[in-house]
Amino acid sequence: MYLNLVKVLFKENFSLKRLFGFNLNQNRGKTILIGFALVYALAAYLFGFGFLFFDFAKVLNEINQVHVVLSFAVTYVIGLSVMMALFRASGYLFHYKDYDILAPLPFKPYTVILGKITVMLLMIYITSFLIVLPIAFAYFHFNGVSLLAIVYFILGFLLTPLIPIVLLSFLSLGLDYVTKRLPFAKILNIIFLFVLFFGIFALSFSMNDTEVNPLTGQINMVKGLSDVYPVIQWYIDGVHDLNHLHMLYYVLVSLGVFGLFVILVTPVIKKTNQTQTKSYITKNKKVNFESKGLIFTLVIKEIKKYFSIPIYAVNTGLGPVLLIVAGIASFFFKSDIQTILDSVVEADLPVEPLLLILFGFSILMTYTPAISLSLEGKNLWIIKSLPIEPKTIMVSKILFNLILIVPIGIFSMVMLGYNLDIDPLSLIVMLYVMISLAVLSSILNAYINLYIPKFDFQNEVEVIKQSIASMLGVFGGFGLLVTAGFGYYGLNQILDMNLALFIMGSLMGAISLGLFYYLKPVADRQFR
Repeated sequence: MYLNLVKVLFKENFSLKRLFGFNLNQNRGKTILIGFALVYALAAYLFGFGFLFFDFAKVLNEINQVHVVLSFAVTYVIGLSVMMALFRASGYLFHYKDYDILAPLPFKPYTVILGKITVMLLMIYITSFLIVLPIAFAYFHFNGVSLLAIVYFILGFLLTPLIPIVLLSFLSLGLDYVTKRLPFAKILNIIFLFVLFFGIFALSFSMNDTEVNPLTGQINMVKGLSDVYPVIQWYIDGVHDLNHLHMLYYVLVSLGVFGLFVILVTPVIKKTNQTQTKSYITKNKKVNFESKGLIFTLVIKEIKKYFSIPIYAVNTGLGPVLLIVAGIASFFFKSDIQTILDSVVEADLPVEPLLLILFGFSILMTYTPAISLSLEGKNLWIIKSLPIEPKTIMVSKILFNLILIVPIGIFSMVMLGYNLDIDPLSLIVMLYVMISLAVLSSILNAYINLYIPKFDFQNEVEVIKQSIASMLGVFGGFGLLVTAGFGYYGLNQILDMNLALFIMGSLMGAISLGLFYYLKPVADRQFR
């Protein structure tokens, strides 16, 4: 029963047809193109992230501390497990939408809970694998390959999320219970998640002096987590020193806590799902009708949609918030930022392109056009029935993304340029490149969602975190950033830095114009 349930739930969440939004056998050409783009994007991401960790592991190996890399692998998996549990546990375990379907079936309650948690774990494993793979490669490259060490590494990878899911599931339920009873509950939820994220982010870099490799700024934070959470040290001892007793501790504690959780939480989950109710409050409210422009109205609609789904705002709003923090921080931590940049300059790396990498990352993490069309869901027919051109709908989604990131990007870059004494001409060129990248990525993401929509979903999380369009939006952004970086590097070998950057900005602008020109026929065809 358990295996059959997991198979159905897994297929419901991860079948290729649901992920891609179309039948792969009937669209071979489209499948090949999307597959190529996905492979290139993943390769670009793994190359960039892998190079960072390979360099980091090399430094640690020289001081006989390569085992520290394992702490990073465990910490990152724990972090992803925490975020997944915070976002999904309340809705996926305690208030799942298919309760009315599953409850009458001949499943024991704990079988359903185990099936649900298994699918949650699979989501964590798939996401964590992309992060842990380059870390594992760097560790085993410098430490040597041992079959038993690999077995222990994989076993620890599978067990690491169990305890965080147990702890954060209850926290997720509590937060959901509290925030739903407060005014502006969704806005408060968004703020809380951003505060949590940036609190962890600031803590990880405030405990160390960061050198050229930013991972050095997280060493003490990772070590501190190991001190307060000894399970991590058991895992490291098991993999690095082949300490079988500590590995046994790790397995027994993880499985014991998880098993106790399933036993205790099953009646709680049954009760929360049986008592979930919806209340409807009617208030007398004066309604004023005011005529607005079509594009303006559609953009306002996008803004309302954005803040009505906390996970949508948190996943795609990281870039703007990061840039706001960077711009404001440049006033208060000018000397610290300058010290870091001086060390970068000593390594013969220009400051301007490095700042553009930070801005590029933030811009490309703002990928709302890649999923906003899918979020229309089964209500898409309403938009299609209105006398609005498909191109106009897509333009409003592109404009919303640009409104979300470009003004904040300009503000932050001007603040950083002023506080770091960047040459005015270089600052203007950097702004030009940043805006060109924002426009190009927004249009490309709109094309992605036009070709790979996902309208059939039970929860918005499926679109925002599990669809191929969202994956291409994220990893495709990394691929675009790496491609632009290679282009600049090649031009900078023969041209001045500002001229090389200007050419890259102009090239991205030209591509954007071409894509915008073809947006109308593509949107018309895809909407039909």
